[in-house]
Amino acid sequence: MRHIGVIGGTFDPIHFGHLVIAEEVYATLKLAQMVFVPAGQPPHKPEQVVTPAQDRLAMLQLAIASNPHFTISMVDLERPGPSYTVETLRLLRGQWGEQTAIYFVIGRDSLEDLLDWYNPVGILEQLDYGPSSIKYRKLSNSTFYSMDYIVVGATIVVVQERTHDANAS
Repeated sequence: MRHIGVIGGTFDPIHFGHLVIAEEVYATLKLAQMVFVPAGQPPHKPEQVVTPAQDRLAMLQLAIASNPHFTISMVDLERPGPSYTVETLRLLRGQWGEQTAIYFVIGRDSLEDLLDWYNPVGILEQLDYGPSSIKYRKLSNSTFYSMDYIVVGATIVVVQERTHDANAS
């Protein structure tokens, strides 16, 4: 069984936090690869100006170019309509088959809103559930940055980032 992490987003722009999260989850969970999925039409930003998809893709390609276990899936860029996570996961599941465990990386803030997303039950149906355990572990702990993750079942990776004020006592 292959184990692949999926991190989606608008990536407008891609930033160091995205890369750190992806690298930490990849290394900690010993995944085969981390796949970035840039949104074609982000459904949660209908009133916001979003950088054109091809420009966001170019930024993402440059940002991950030196990391051999980071790749990009263009499933959301190649299809019309809003980039709903449930459809993204269905397309990836169709491409990768049942012999791939998909680890869906999501921020804690987004997880809190998951029930408001388009077809949240369908999202959960696309993920593989192993033992119904919840694991919690600190990924990084430095003076300036720490990150925790929770694995629910075997496939939802919830990340909470915290930056630390260097001037704080």
